[in-house]
Amino acid sequence: MKTRKMFKLILMATTALAVSLTAAACTRFVNDQNKQPAEQIDEIGWQVFSEPALNGEVDQELKWTQYSDERFTFDYPENWLVKVETNRIELKNTAKEIVTGGAAPEDYYLEGTTNVNTEKYATDYYLLTVQVYDGFANWDQFFSENYAGVVMSYQPYQLPTRPDLKNVVPTKVSGVLYGDQRFFASDGQSILDVSLTHKGWDGKQAQKVLNTFLKNFSF
Repeated sequence: MKTRKMFKLILMATTALAVSLTAAACTRFVNDQNKQPAEQIDEIGWQVFSEPALNGEVDQELKWTQYSDERFTFDYPENWLVKVETNRIELKNTAKEIVTGGAAPEDYYLEGTTNVNTEKYATDYYLLTVQVYDGFANWDQFFSENYAGVVMSYQPYQLPTRPDLKNVVPTKVSGVLYGDQRFFASDGQSILDVSLTHKGWDGKQAQKVLNTFLKNFSF
């Protein structure tokens, strides 16, 4: 009888422990599930500059040349493609079309396959765009006029090769801002909207190219 009673007590204790552990596990799972989306909502997946972007190293591997006109002067890798408009610069390392996001064109994939049409579209690329906005009052006014409802908050950032510029990076966005790196820089009179997108590039090397481009950039 004692044995039976002891067995019952052990069984009850074991069951209680199992329920307790299960409840703890479930609670942790639910908390984790609740916590992760909250962090994603706060940041919307936006990444402020990571470690490679915080150094001022410049590129030593590519051969560089200079572009200069009445408005812009900057260095860029020789044989890369440069397109300069009144208030916009596009620099890329390929003549192929680059698709950075959104719906893919109908001919992006070879018919009946999931293979990219590499004769037309690049799968290894470096794309840097700079949009220039004339006039600067303050950052709040700039974002309300040009990125209303998109850039919700931002923070100061010091470009490693351009201590003379005042810069910010978005820390909370609602919507889409393309670019593996995206920041805004000002000389007090104009604003640069800089977007860097790359694929198949080492992050540190991509940053060195950007640093080199910015180092002697004037506008």
